[in-house]
Amino acid sequence: MQGAPVTHLGSALSITDVHTESCCPDQPPTSVSFEYEIIDRDTITSKPFDAEMSHDQGDEEERSCLVLYASQTGNSEDIAHGIGRMLERMHIKRRVCAMDQCDLMDLMNENYVIFVASTTGQGDIPDNMKLFWPAILRRSLPPTLLDHLSFALFGLGDSSYPKYNFTAKKLYRRLIQLGARPMVERGEGDESHPQGIDAGFAPWLKDLRQVMEVELPLPSGLETIPDDQHLPPTYKIQFGENAPSMKTASPRRLGLTFSATVTKNDRITADDHWQDARHIVFSISAPDLAYDPGDIAVLWPENPRNEVDRLIEVCKWQNIADTPLDVWPKRNDDEIPPLPTPCTLRTLARYHFDFMSVPKRSFFELLRHFVTNEMHAEKLTEFCGTTSDNQEDLWDYTTRPRRNILEVLADFKETLSIPVEYVLDLFPMLKPRQYSLASSLKAHPGEAHILAAIVEYKTSMHIPRVGVSSRWLQSLKLGTQVTMGLIRGAMKPPRKGIKCVMVAPGTGVAPMRALVQERVASGCDAKEQLLIFGNREREKDFLMRAEWEEYEAKGQLSLALAFSRDTTEKFYVQHVLRREWRRVDTWLRKEGGYVYICGSSGKMPQAVREALIEIFQRGIHLERGEELSGSGARDEAEAVLVEMETKGRYLQETW
Repeated sequence: MQGAPVTHLGSALSITDVHTESCCPDQPPTSVSFEYEIIDRDTITSKPFDAEMSHDQGDEEERSCLVLYASQTGNSEDIAHGIGRMLERMHIKRRVCAMDQCDLMDLMNENYVIFVASTTGQGDIPDNMKLFWPAILRRSLPPTLLDHLSFALFGLGDSSYPKYNFTAKKLYRRLIQLGARPMVERGEGDESHPQGIDAGFAPWLKDLRQVMEVELPLPSGLETIPDDQHLPPTYKIQFGENAPSMKTASPRRLGLTFSATVTKNDRITADDHWQDARHIVFSISAPDLAYDPGDIAVLWPENPRNEVDRLIEVCKWQNIADTPLDVWPKRNDDEIPPLPTPCTLRTLARYHFDFMSVPKRSFFELLRHFVTNEMHAEKLTEFCGTTSDNQEDLWDYTTRPRRNILEVLADFKETLSIPVEYVLDLFPMLKPRQYSLASSLKAHPGEAHILAAIVEYKTSMHIPRVGVSSRWLQSLKLGTQVTMGLIRGAMKPPRKGIKCVMVAPGTGVAPMRALVQERVASGCDAKEQLLIFGNREREKDFLMRAEWEEYEAKGQLSLALAFSRDTTEKFYVQHVLRREWRRVDTWLRKEGGYVYICGSSGKMPQAVREALIEIFQRGIHLERGEELSGSGARDEAEAVLVEMETKGRYLQETW
């Protein structure tokens, strides 16, 4: 999800403090002038000199590659590890890690680096790139610093955002500015593509492999490990009292974390409405609790107990599910898994394995080795192919019906035999979920509110699909204790006196509620803030209706509504914008106001964007005394929107 916000609360690092003009994706590297000082590659490092590593290391040592990822929700990390597996098959020594675990000396000591970078928020970089990025932006770095480096870069993003794959674009430019040589064209994966990220990743990876086979040919006597042979497991797993007592890392947490108690979990849509939307309130008794409108609550969902039991039965783990086990990496440079100690397979299934998610192609690449039936293995192998037919077959089997990992395993249950040492390689990890905070501490001290739409729908599968986090949130009882993280978001409120237009269909109204509460507490009124809310039916899914109508009655908020099913013709938020065009044009174009857009990443963001361009066009025509419906001034109107984005007055958060 590109709309996920990025900066930890309390972070002292600000990207705007760093010289960034030289990395603009829209400017060629040759147009940039540098101020730099010569850096001695032997003195820049703080690491001790290793004489044994300074001499010619031989063919095997030279065949190495560093894989770096910048990931907010885990997708880039998954792809990076997939690239690592490809390199392992080619007998290329590889290290896979987050960009913030790498410094300039690492880059200067490597000849080959592969980057995988996600874009989040409003074209923002992920959290685990926030040390690496300013480091390579320093003005003092010479343009020949990385002239020894060959690199490849794959970016992940969502094309529904204006700054699609912005992180990858500016990183690619910056690497070239520092002298690095791209081995292949920059790759791009689009979450909005019908076939997802894989549609762009598969052909890019094929091209990269062909180039690396030439760049780093196999030494004599070695052969590439074929795809039909599975690689050794990444981790050692041992059961029982004799298991080594090596500590594993604590589960990863995002931002500041607090113990929170559920004090409210109400359905806020009509009982007979097709969707269950929830208003959930968490009480947090912490003196250091602090957040701002636009910030994000991070929650760690759990798998249902009955589904955990079913997984244990399908995988034939009944006799070992509750036996203590210990985990440690086989390679010294692999990360320690973020698991508690002691641990059991049941614990892993309940709190860590994302086995209710739709499997990716990498899942089938390993699973095919763990079925004893030849026909089953052949079918699973077809899902691993990169041809259009293979991808379509995989799409039809998994993504289209939303078949999850547990259901896939059940389909092959009779011939399934998963070695326990491979479970951490096979199962994706359960990721934390992020929700825009729907409250201001000025209105609700000691509390954090969220609005969540329960994801439940039908496909060709017999059982309706329900999201893991949705089911967990729906089941939370009053008094339940959970851990909540808080991280910075991208949607900051403007200061008092600045006009604000908020466009929010559905639960996209959550951060708008926080913004309105904050601004009302600061004395803002209806002359400064306009909320355009849309949903299907006024009487069934007008979320937080009583609050909005109370603000409107008190003159604290201007409210404009769109309910698409209450009229003969569909009426959406973009239609309301056009209806309110004079006020919107005045507030945004003439008076420097802000616009906030939050909701589904389908057609809505682009439709709203187009409506704003048309509104600015009309305003420009009006000023010139021209026909309002004329087709001129399009470029000027688009320039107004681009300027708003540049100055942080156009803010979008979608999912």
